[in-house]
Formats: sequence, structure tokens, C-alpha cells
Amino acid sequence: MRTPARLIFISLLGTAALAQASSPTPQPNAVQLLDLAYSGPSSPYQGRILLTKWSGTRTTTEEANVFFSPPERYRIEFLAPDGTVDRVVIGDGQSEQVQLIKQGKTLGGSTSTASQKIMPRDEERRLLAENYAITVAGSEDVMGRQAWVVDLVPKLAGKPTQRMWIDKDTNAILEVKRTLASEKSGADSRFTRFEIKKDQPETLFAFANLPKSQPSKEENAAPAAPPSDGARLAGGFAFAGSDLFDVRGQRVEHLRYTDGLVPVSLFVTRVPVEAPKLQEAASVSSPMYIGLANPVHVSQWKEGSQHYTVVGEVSPELLRQMKLGKTPAN
Repeated sequence: MRTPARLIFISLLGTAALAQASSPTPQPNAVQLLDLAYSGPSSPYQGRILLTKWSGTRTTTEEANVFFSPPERYRIEFLAPDGTVDRVVIGDGQSEQVQLIKQGKTLGGSTSTASQKIMPRDEERRLLAENYAITVAGSEDVMGRQAWVVDLVPKLAGKPTQRMWIDKDTNAILEVKRTLASEKSGADSRFTRFEIKKDQPETLFAFANLPKSQPSKEENAAPAAPPSDGARLAGGFAFAGSDLFDVRGQRVEHLRYTDGLVPVSLFVTRVPVEAPKLQEAASVSSPMYIGLANPVHVSQWKEGSQHYTVVGEVSPELLRQMKLGKTPAN
């Protein structure tokens, strides 16, 4: 997600590269390596990924074409089993648009209703280091490319563990595997084809034009604060941003939290809602984020006149503690 250094090294170092090959390459600092990976490579690339998700005994797979252009523009074309494009996700690091090809619908984008990223990237990285132990577990070959293996292990029980394979030449993330062992669920996303490009057509990353309607009073209204402390949830999750949308005529306030790696969504409504409807409303994730097959667990409660639903890739116990506003012991 840097210039393809392998060819440069061969041409510049010549026989010196062969001498260096006999000695082991020193391992980089894990946090710095992860920071480079999340910053994305300086060179455009494209490829195909295989996304495998499992929950209990159920496993699903999906393929997608991925296009990337620095600094943070991406296009993901999710493919149907027959190879046709089913949906397209376009993002620029701040806004994201989902194009449902077969339904002829477009969601989100650079409009008044688009989800906007509020938390600074530095704060996300600080949270990640605060909530996870980050180590380099060695190096492995991925599609003929050498990659560093980085492990992210949560410091608190009930969160998923993540392993990443980061390309040594470009700092692109070639594979990510996330598992929540206690719930027998997880996901793996890996490139089956990866190619560095000189440039990418601008049209690949263009948002579709959406009608600009006059925002309603509810769309202009600030989302209500969640119960108790709105800045944090139990388990090290900090407020990352919010947006509004409608589900069958009912306004839903979506407050997004993160611990630097895992997203948790808190939905606020005026009437009780069925959790699956909210799961369907969750936004599609960017290439930097690998979600599990479904939000692992859901917790709902009422406080005053508001109904709350929290959805996250964490254990039932951790979600329960979020409801109670307490931080569980590890």
C-alpha cells in the first residue's frame, strides 16, 4: 500500500547485493513498520484479493479487484461468482462511496450524508499501540515477494488477534488474517495477484455524482451523545466520528468508536429496532480494515427515551461491559 526497491537494489548494488544476501536482514521496529504500512506505499498498485470469512462451521469466500493510488485513494471491485462486478467501493481516506451495480444504487460519497473521518491518524496509531502488543514475527515468502510478518495481540481479552504480511519492497499489506478464537470466527484477505503500476487513471477513483438535496433538520442536527461518557467505551475504545441515516423512515444516529484496530458501532434510535437491520446498514470497510463475517455480537438497551445498540467484533462479555460502562479485567 514505495517504489519497487528490488530492481533498484539489483541495478545499483550489483554483486554487493549477493554478498549481503548471505547475512540475515535485521528486523525493523514493529511499530515503525506498521506505521509505514498504514501510511501506504508511494507507488500505485493493483491486484486481486481473495477474502475468506468464517464463523463457527460456516465459511464464505469472495474475490475482488483492488486499485490503489497514493496517498489514500482506492477502488475495490467485489466480484460475483460468475466474475462480474457486484459492487464497487471507492474511497480517499476521508469519504467512501458504495456503488451497488446490479441494484443501480449509489450510497455515500462526497455529499452531506457521507461518513466523514474525524479521528486524526496519529490518534488512531496511539490507540493501537496502547491497546495491542505489536511485534515482528519474522519474514515469509508471499507470491514470490519477501514480506515481514507482524503480529498484533490485544492486551485485553475479548478482542481479535491480527497477523499481517507486509511487503519488504513497497510496504504494501499483502495479507491480513484476523481471528477471534473464543468465538471461532475470523477473516483472511490476501493478494493472489499484485502489480506495481507507474500510474492509475483518475477515472478509477472518481465518485459518482449524486443529487444534492436540501439537508433536512435532522441531517443538520448533531447526533445525541451516547450514555455516560461519550468520548470512550469500555475496553479502550475512543470516539472516532458519527453520521446520520434513515432506516424505514426512522432516524438512526451512528457513533463510531475504535481501539486503533477494531471498529465498534453504537446506534442511537428513538424506537427499538432489530439488530440485523443495523448490521446491514454498517458501512463497507476500506482496504486497511478486514472485518469478520458478521458483527460478532450485538448488545441492546434503553436509557431514557433513547434506544441503544452496540455492534462490534468483540466477545459478548466485552460488549456487556460497554453497556455497563465498565472496563473488564483481563
